[in-house]
Amino acid sequence: MLQRIFGTHKTKEPLPGPLADAVANPQDKDAVGALRLAIRKKLAADPGLRTDVEGMLADGETTTDEGPAPLGELNKSLIGQAAAGVTLVAALIYAAGALTLIFKLWYLQIPWTSVLGQLPHNFIITTAFGQVILPTLLLAALFTALSRRHPNWYEIFGPRGCKETKAKRAERVEPIAGAG
Repeated sequence: MLQRIFGTHKTKEPLPGPLADAVANPQDKDAVGALRLAIRKKLAADPGLRTDVEGMLADGETTTDEGPAPLGELNKSLIGQAAAGVTLVAALIYAAGALTLIFKLWYLQIPWTSVLGQLPHNFIITTAFGQVILPTLLLAALFTALSRRHPNWYEIFGPRGCKETKAKRAERVEPIAGAG
Protein backbone atom coordinates (compact mmCIF):
# COMPACT_ATOMS: atom_id res chain seq x y z
CA MET A 1 0.00 0.00 0.00
CA LEU A 2 2.86 2.35 0.81
CA GLN A 3 4.38 1.64 -2.59
CA ARG A 4 1.09 2.63 -4.19
CA ILE A 5 0.99 5.87 -2.18
CA PHE A 6 4.66 6.93 -2.29
CA GLY A 7 5.73 5.04 -5.43
CA THR A 8 8.48 2.48 -5.83
CA HIS A 9 12.14 3.28 -5.32
CA LYS A 10 15.38 1.52 -6.12
CA THR A 11 17.21 -0.13 -3.24
CA LYS A 12 19.91 2.55 -2.99
CA GLU A 13 17.47 5.49 -3.25
CA PRO A 14 16.40 7.10 0.00
CA LEU A 15 12.79 6.79 1.10
CA PRO A 16 10.55 9.87 1.08
CA GLY A 17 11.10 12.08 4.14
CA PRO A 18 8.18 11.17 6.42
CA LEU A 19 8.37 7.49 5.49
CA ALA A 20 12.13 7.38 6.17
CA ASP A 21 11.62 9.05 9.57
CA ALA A 22 8.88 6.59 10.55
CA VAL A 23 10.93 3.57 9.42
CA ALA A 24 14.03 4.81 11.23
CA ASN A 25 12.18 5.31 14.51
CA PRO A 26 8.79 3.56 14.59
CA GLN A 27 8.33 4.34 18.30
CA ASP A 28 8.45 8.10 17.67
CA LYS A 29 4.82 9.25 17.67
CA ASP A 30 5.73 12.52 15.93
CA ALA A 31 7.38 10.67 13.02
CA VAL A 32 4.39 8.34 12.69
CA GLY A 33 2.04 11.34 12.88
CA ALA A 34 4.00 13.12 10.12
CA LEU A 35 3.71 9.97 7.99
CA ARG A 36 -0.06 9.86 8.58
CA LEU A 37 -0.34 13.53 7.58
CA ALA A 38 1.66 12.94 4.39
CA ILE A 39 -0.54 9.96 3.51
CA ARG A 40 -3.69 11.97 4.20
CA LYS A 41 -2.46 14.80 1.95
CA LYS A 42 -1.63 12.41 -0.91
CA LEU A 43 -5.01 10.71 -0.63
CA ALA A 44 -6.83 14.07 -0.59
CA ALA A 45 -4.90 15.28 -3.65
CA ASP A 46 -5.60 12.15 -5.75
CA PRO A 47 -9.17 10.74 -5.64
CA GLY A 48 -8.18 7.73 -7.79
CA LEU A 49 -5.45 6.81 -5.33
CA ARG A 50 -7.94 7.18 -2.49
CA THR A 51 -10.39 4.73 -4.08
CA ASP A 52 -7.52 2.28 -4.76
CA VAL A 53 -6.43 2.41 -1.12
CA GLU A 54 -10.00 2.07 0.13
CA GLY A 55 -10.36 -0.98 -2.13
CA MET A 56 -7.18 -2.48 -0.66
CA LEU A 57 -8.47 -1.93 2.85
CA ALA A 58 -11.87 -3.39 1.98
CA ASP A 59 -10.17 -6.50 0.56
CA GLY A 60 -8.70 -7.26 3.97
CA GLU A 61 -5.30 -5.63 3.73
CA THR A 62 -5.77 -3.78 6.98
CA THR A 63 -3.09 -2.20 9.08
CA THR A 64 -2.87 -1.52 12.76
CA ASP A 65 -1.38 1.30 14.74
CA GLU A 66 0.07 -1.07 17.35
CA GLY A 67 3.66 -0.63 16.18
CA PRO A 68 6.25 -3.36 16.55
CA ALA A 69 5.65 -6.34 18.79
CA PRO A 70 6.52 -5.89 22.45
CA LEU A 71 9.82 -7.29 23.67
CA GLY A 72 8.08 -10.07 25.62
CA GLU A 73 6.44 -11.44 22.47
CA LEU A 74 9.76 -11.26 20.64
CA ASN A 75 11.43 -13.25 23.42
CA LYS A 76 8.67 -15.87 23.27
CA SER A 77 9.12 -16.13 19.53
CA LEU A 78 12.90 -16.54 19.85
CA ILE A 79 12.50 -19.16 22.58
CA GLY A 80 10.03 -21.06 20.39
CA GLN A 81 12.42 -20.98 17.45
CA ALA A 82 15.32 -22.13 19.63
CA ALA A 83 13.21 -24.99 21.00
CA ALA A 84 12.31 -26.01 17.45
CA GLY A 85 16.00 -25.96 16.51
CA VAL A 86 16.98 -28.12 19.48
CA THR A 87 14.17 -30.55 18.65
CA LEU A 88 15.34 -30.77 15.05
CA VAL A 89 18.93 -31.49 16.12
CA ALA A 90 17.74 -34.16 18.55
CA ALA A 91 15.60 -35.77 15.85
CA LEU A 92 18.55 -35.80 13.42
CA ILE A 93 20.81 -37.38 16.05
CA TYR A 94 18.21 -40.04 16.83
CA ALA A 95 17.66 -40.73 13.13
CA ALA A 96 21.41 -41.03 12.53
CA GLY A 97 21.70 -43.61 15.32
CA ALA A 98 18.68 -45.54 14.10
CA LEU A 99 19.93 -45.57 10.49
CA THR A 100 23.36 -46.75 11.61
CA LEU A 101 21.84 -49.67 13.50
CA ILE A 102 19.42 -50.46 10.66
CA PHE A 103 22.25 -50.68 8.14
CA LYS A 104 24.35 -52.86 10.47
CA LEU A 105 21.46 -55.24 11.09
CA TRP A 106 20.62 -55.30 7.38
CA TYR A 107 24.24 -56.13 6.54
CA LEU A 108 24.18 -58.98 9.06
CA GLN A 109 20.86 -60.12 7.55
CA ILE A 110 18.99 -59.74 10.83
CA PRO A 111 15.43 -58.40 10.65
CA TRP A 112 15.86 -54.89 11.96
CA THR A 113 12.19 -54.03 12.43
CA SER A 114 11.75 -56.25 15.48
CA VAL A 115 15.19 -55.52 16.94
CA LEU A 116 15.20 -51.74 16.60
CA GLY A 117 11.84 -51.32 18.34
CA GLN A 118 13.10 -53.15 21.46
CA LEU A 119 16.33 -51.19 21.88
CA PRO A 120 16.46 -48.46 24.54
CA HIS A 121 16.55 -44.90 23.22
CA ASN A 122 19.81 -44.19 25.03
CA PHE A 123 21.53 -46.94 23.04
CA ILE A 124 20.39 -45.43 19.75
CA ILE A 125 21.55 -41.95 20.79
CA THR A 126 24.90 -43.31 22.01
CA THR A 127 25.36 -45.11 18.70
CA ALA A 128 24.65 -41.87 16.84
CA PHE A 129 27.23 -39.97 18.85
CA GLY A 130 29.87 -42.66 18.80
CA GLN A 131 29.62 -43.74 15.19
CA VAL A 132 28.25 -40.75 13.29
CA ILE A 133 28.58 -37.42 15.06
CA LEU A 134 31.93 -37.85 16.81
CA PRO A 135 33.76 -39.09 13.66
CA THR A 136 32.17 -36.27 11.65
CA LEU A 137 33.31 -33.68 14.17
CA LEU A 138 36.82 -35.17 14.24
CA LEU A 139 37.05 -35.07 10.44
CA ALA A 140 35.78 -31.49 10.41
CA ALA A 141 38.40 -30.49 13.00
CA LEU A 142 41.14 -32.25 11.04
CA PHE A 143 40.02 -30.59 7.80
CA THR A 144 39.96 -27.17 9.51
CA ALA A 145 43.42 -27.65 10.98
CA LEU A 146 44.87 -28.79 7.64
CA SER A 147 43.20 -26.02 5.68
CA ARG A 148 44.58 -23.41 8.08
CA ARG A 149 48.05 -24.91 7.90
CA HIS A 150 47.91 -25.22 4.10
CA PRO A 151 45.59 -22.48 2.80
CA ASN A 152 46.20 -23.47 -0.84
CA TRP A 153 45.29 -27.12 -0.23
CA TYR A 154 42.71 -27.10 -3.02
CA GLU A 155 45.32 -26.22 -5.61
CA ILE A 156 47.41 -29.17 -4.47
CA PHE A 157 44.75 -31.79 -3.72
CA GLY A 158 41.82 -30.50 -5.80
CA PRO A 159 40.30 -32.43 -8.70
CA ARG A 160 42.86 -31.16 -11.23
CA GLY A 161 45.51 -30.27 -8.68
CA CYS A 162 47.59 -33.41 -9.02
CA LYS A 163 48.01 -33.01 -12.79
CA GLU A 164 48.72 -29.30 -12.51
CA THR A 165 51.25 -29.89 -9.75
CA LYS A 166 53.08 -32.47 -11.88
CA ALA A 167 53.11 -30.03 -14.79
CA LYS A 168 54.50 -27.26 -12.58
CA ARG A 169 57.21 -29.56 -11.28
CA ALA A 170 58.14 -30.55 -14.83
CA GLU A 171 58.48 -26.89 -15.80
CA ARG A 172 60.83 -26.23 -12.87
CA VAL A 173 63.21 -29.04 -13.82
CA GLU A 174 65.87 -27.67 -16.10
CA PRO A 175 67.00 -29.84 -18.99
CA ILE A 176 70.45 -31.30 -18.64
CA ALA A 177 73.00 -29.72 -20.97
CA GLY A 178 73.80 -31.92 -23.91
CA ALA A 179 70.77 -34.16 -23.40
CA GLY A 180 68.58 -34.51 -26.31
